[in-house]
Amino acid sequence: MIRLTLTPLPLIALVACAATPGMDSADQAAAPDRVETASDLLRAAIEEGLAQGAYAMCDDGPVTWADLTAALASNSGFRSPMEWAPGVAADGLARTIAWQRLHLDEVTTEGVEEGSVRPDAIRERVRDLLQFHLLSDEVLSHIVVTDEEVRTFYDENLEMFALPFQFHMRMIFRACYVEHTVAEGETPTSIAEAISGDPAQALEIRNSRHRRLLDEWDVPVEEIDERVGPLEVGEILSVPMGPEARAAVRAELEEVAAGITDEAGFILAARDHSDSEPELRGEELGPFPQRDQEFLPEFIEAARALDVGEVSDIIETKHGFQIIMVTRKRQDEYHPFENMRASIERHIRAERTVEAMSRWQRDLLERHGVVLHDISGTALQDQSLLESEEIVAEIPGREPMTMGEFQTALMEMSPIELRSWQGRPNELLMQILLLRHVDALEQEIQALGWTWVDPLIEQVWLQAGVAPFLSQRVAEEASVVSEEMLRDHWEENPDLFTEPTLITCRQIVRAMPDRRVASPEEIETAHREAVEEFTALAEEISTHDEFMAALLMHSDEARGLEEPPDSIGLIANQRIERLPIPLRAPLASAEAGDLVGPVDIRNGVALIWVEDRVESHVIPFEEAMDRVNTSLIRQRRSTIQTEWMERDLEAVNFRLVRPEPEAPEENPDL
Repeated sequence: MIRLTLTPLPLIALVACAATPGMDSADQAAAPDRVETASDLLRAAIEEGLAQGAYAMCDDGPVTWADLTAALASNSGFRSPMEWAPGVAADGLARTIAWQRLHLDEVTTEGVEEGSVRPDAIRERVRDLLQFHLLSDEVLSHIVVTDEEVRTFYDENLEMFALPFQFHMRMIFRACYVEHTVAEGETPTSIAEAISGDPAQALEIRNSRHRRLLDEWDVPVEEIDERVGPLEVGEILSVPMGPEARAAVRAELEEVAAGITDEAGFILAARDHSDSEPELRGEELGPFPQRDQEFLPEFIEAARALDVGEVSDIIETKHGFQIIMVTRKRQDEYHPFENMRASIERHIRAERTVEAMSRWQRDLLERHGVVLHDISGTALQDQSLLESEEIVAEIPGREPMTMGEFQTALMEMSPIELRSWQGRPNELLMQILLLRHVDALEQEIQALGWTWVDPLIEQVWLQAGVAPFLSQRVAEEASVVSEEMLRDHWEENPDLFTEPTLITCRQIVRAMPDRRVASPEEIETAHREAVEEFTALAEEISTHDEFMAALLMHSDEARGLEEPPDSIGLIANQRIERLPIPLRAPLASAEAGDLVGPVDIRNGVALIWVEDRVESHVIPFEEAMDRVNTSLIRQRRSTIQTEWMERDLEAVNFRLVRPEPEAPEENPDL
């Protein structure tokens, strides 16, 4: 599905929250004055929680149902409520809120003094939260997109929803290149002359990485050798064939094509005769062409003319000769309106949101006495203005904000944030003013009497200030450990420091025919023959060297290789329980030097040599020191935090006052 692009809102995901749960476009058109936002749902949930009163009590005051709703909403960025009910999880959250509140004064004094808590940063997060809910109430709730507007946008921008011609295919490919090893004194043109019969073909010569020797294809022939420079003796090049060799390849491919009668025959021919990578021979490829990718026009022309399942004539391209079978195709068409309705609606709403948000911020600042001076679009990139005293905003009760201050604020932003504000410097200025320099948002909330946001604001302070402060104190206490404590932890928790049994083995694999082109009888015959072959082979193998020699001769992975790489058929240092299921039982008791099999594996048969086996064992204390230290500190952090919380809450007489959770109904049939 096509995606409509839009300049992103760097402050919050306003557009997503503008959607109205349970309402379609027709409903919204019928009620154009206001739509319900996610912020409305959160407000209703908190106000309901305030009406329910206390969930828990302590000498310092209650933890209300609204407090828990606000804490849970923090998981959604304070944008929407989350469903919850009294129980163990909610009880623990109530205890955490009460404990964190006890340390709020400590954080605002000691934490601020030592620099671990930054009130300005927390205040900015609070203002971001307030701005979101004000925007939701005063802007988003009034943005309505009717079905008629969506339909008009679709009709007027039909080209945006085009589905271009695409197809899938199978292919038989024969390259018209030959490999040539460079000898002493050879040049690109001499090689091209000898193999292609044309020095100009040197422009098409490729190195072993399949890249052309020259990036510039219009180099005069007489300059090719000089431009490329001396060739390295022994380097392997791919050189275009001459006319006679090309004709021979074409004739061979014509003979292959004549024998193809159906799709199964095409797949088999591709596997036997194609020069493609082995894993792509006969496989369905596509879709083609893909957006922003160059594709040979000869293929598109042929695919348009073919019916699904039809085989093309030989197609000649600069790479060689190809025969294709079209397996799927889609002619030029458009995304249906119904499929695009939601995307278009979001796009229109987003555009209106950006405009309305800018107007709302400007009006809010001006109502609080701020005078704005427009900034040019180039100001976002011009760091030479860091020393500029040009005034960009006049703020009641404080010094004017200068261009230099604005530039300093930009330097604190990430490149991604800056890109999101590209071309919108005045909107960014208003955002910085509202979040950092002006109390307009707090004053607006106070004037509206929105006491329901108080639990949200408190949660910002607790989570951004108190929680990290307490976590650091617990971590400092937990990190104080002695060697005696470490050794005791190692001795008392052997399971934590036990290495599992590890096995290293190598397998000779014989794959079964593809079920898509082979009959069950053919697969059964191939399986029986593989088992018989590997059974006889197992009787001849008694040493690792004999196994490796057999691997080279009998494994599908090593076929055609003079010497198998170390990775062929290797399963190294693997836990028994993580082996493929068919291998677990046969290898569970196998020792190093054992030959196991034949074993049925997925889509094949394997013969396995166990190279090494390391039994499960407890890591010696000296070797496990770092691991023991990490484990003990993690355990101590949990224990210390629990102890501190229990001590502090007992001192203020913390107790739950919520009703008991309802027990699940018993099923008499059980």
